[in-house]
Amino acid sequence: QVAQGRPSSAIFVTRPHAKGGSRAPTCVMVLLSLSALLAACAVHAALSAATCDEAPFTASFRASNLGVRKFIAETGDARCMAFSAEGGVVATGHWNGSVKLWNVATGRRILAFKAHASVVLGISFDDAGARLLTASADKSAALWSATAAPKEGMPLHRLEGHGGWVVSAAFGHGDDAVITGSSDKIAKLWNTSSGEMLRSLPEHNAALLSVALSPDGRLAFTSAGDNSTRLWDVATGLEQRQLKGHRGWVVSSSFSPAAETLLTSSHDNSAQLWGMPAGKRLQSFEGIGDVLSAALSPDGRLVLTGTREGLATVWDAETGAPLRNFKDRRGDPYIAVAFNGDGSKVLLGSLKKGKPRHMVEAEEEHTKCEARCAAEPKE
Repeated sequence: QVAQGRPSSAIFVTRPHAKGGSRAPTCVMVLLSLSALLAACAVHAALSAATCDEAPFTASFRASNLGVRKFIAETGDARCMAFSAEGGVVATGHWNGSVKLWNVATGRRILAFKAHASVVLGISFDDAGARLLTASADKSAALWSATAAPKEGMPLHRLEGHGGWVVSAAFGHGDDAVITGSSDKIAKLWNTSSGEMLRSLPEHNAALLSVALSPDGRLAFTSAGDNSTRLWDVATGLEQRQLKGHRGWVVSSSFSPAAETLLTSSHDNSAQLWGMPAGKRLQSFEGIGDVLSAALSPDGRLVLTGTREGLATVWDAETGAPLRNFKDRRGDPYIAVAFNGDGSKVLLGSLKKGKPRHMVEAEEEHTKCEARCAAEPKE
């Protein structure tokens, strides 16, 4: 017998009718009952196996079983943040032009160095976690080792040629190329081995905000301050299409590992998932606040967003349904979110609210100056 998928262990045996009578009916019934039990066990095993096999692949099951790692950046100092692909290291870019690398599990600093002459506006790792790409208001981007301090403070390559702040930078195909976007309204492609500029994309109508390069090296994505979002053919430098859907600035973008989708996040309080290369909008994740960062799980089934209001949300990538929320108690913004390498954990990077340290120091000095002036005798 089977009840609710569990086999019954009861076996009913008939008694012989008389002393010395035939025991055949008893043996037959025992055999039949054993056969029924074995069949029931097989059904139970099949049901159990199906349940165990299928459950981990449902989005809601995955979301409810995600581990969480959170990293809080230094008060009023950090400007941008990025996690390595496997999730063990986080890099922060700072207002004073420095870069720091941290162990996510322990919170201990691994490395620190001066990277730029001005504020670091963008930062990202290559897939191997061996190199770091930074973008700065000093009008340059730079490639660095992520495993050792720079020799004599020099980067592997400094990427110069923009006429304005380099706002965004990202690795692309096999980490052999990177793309940079600037307030000069231009995106540029660079060779990571030589530091040579490969191509400039046509000028936009406004400063660029976010750029991305597909892993197969065929497509580039750019967003600008006029709310335009464009896909480009890397080989020809020609615009392929504009992505219509966002109603505000797109501030982050990333391609999936197989370049099948593109995930964007915007100040219009939404993140959107696009099919590539057609540029068709597949899903929208809305009503959650000002989205500063977004990430796609390694298997493409989950989307993670982080907002200025300190809310991180895990979504079903197919249905667009919210599955799980992580609310920062202080309401500090999540400026970086990611999944770890196997998709078993979410990584949340928050930035404590507060003024940049250099602004605080300037205000303190101004206050001291005013106090001294007030104390001086007037002529």
